[in-house]
Amino acid sequence: MSTQTVRSSFRSGGVSVDAPAEIWHLSPDTGTECASYRGQTMTRFCIHGIFRSGTNFTRGVLEMNYVCRAEYDSFGWKHSPFPILSAGSRLALPDIPSLFVTRNPFYALSALFTYAERNKRNIRSAADDGMTAFLSAPIVIFDGGAEVSPELYFETPVALWNGLNWNYLSTVGKLPGRVHMRYEDLVARPEETAARVAEALGLERKPGAFEVPQNRMRNLGSNMHNVRKFQTDKAFDLSKTLFSSYGALFSEEDRALVLNGANRDLVERAGYAEFMDRVARGDVPETA
Repeated sequence: MSTQTVRSSFRSGGVSVDAPAEIWHLSPDTGTECASYRGQTMTRFCIHGIFRSGTNFTRGVLEMNYVCRAEYDSFGWKHSPFPILSAGSRLALPDIPSLFVTRNPFYALSALFTYAERNKRNIRSAADDGMTAFLSAPIVIFDGGAEVSPELYFETPVALWNGLNWNYLSTVGKLPGRVHMRYEDLVARPEETAARVAEALGLERKPGAFEVPQNRMRNLGSNMHNVRKFQTDKAFDLSKTLFSSYGALFSEEDRALVLNGANRDLVERAGYAEFMDRVARGDVPETA
């Protein structure tokens, strides 16, 4: 087995790894590159979630505190659904654990709305016409970085929340190493939530105090693993994770569209039933 410390870039992919404790080596079994941390091979896992579900923050917390490498492309785009493979298919899902990150429907759709307003690279929607139009019209998502990317069409953004999260959570319990995590839990109780996820994924803790990103995360690419470069210089505003902040984007009509459109079975399975019931009663909850 050959080993080397990489300080600038690795292969043409440009993986930047500055930390001397991290060593890249060539696997004798597969001939592919993998990473080690102080002699320990890093556990690989994949993160999935709809747009603006918190995948970058989740990856930051886990890679900063555990001996692991988070990936975004175990079978394709991190925002796309799991494919359905027949029993006799020549294809097979990669044997890599997967973590599914969700936000409650209001939090997720508020973030998706503000993202769609300013970013036309991956989304076509009615966001430019306001929240009510956005929630009432079709939405199309695709990988703007790939010219040959297929597109996913949904009748409404609420249907997107239903369809993709239903797909993700339907694999939990059916396939090994499939774990669901609420983003709200990671923000409110980062160390406790990360420990639960790490135990389920088989991640080993790095030594030292638990670290939580204090600044906003960069848009991390699959090959970016230098934890010291994960954050921007803009502070992470915790107040924006509260319903009193993002809930202000929704009129009464908008709230009804979300409450009536979100699939109840999925809401319960994802752990948001009590939160949604409180919104319906007008009892404003701060978090889910």
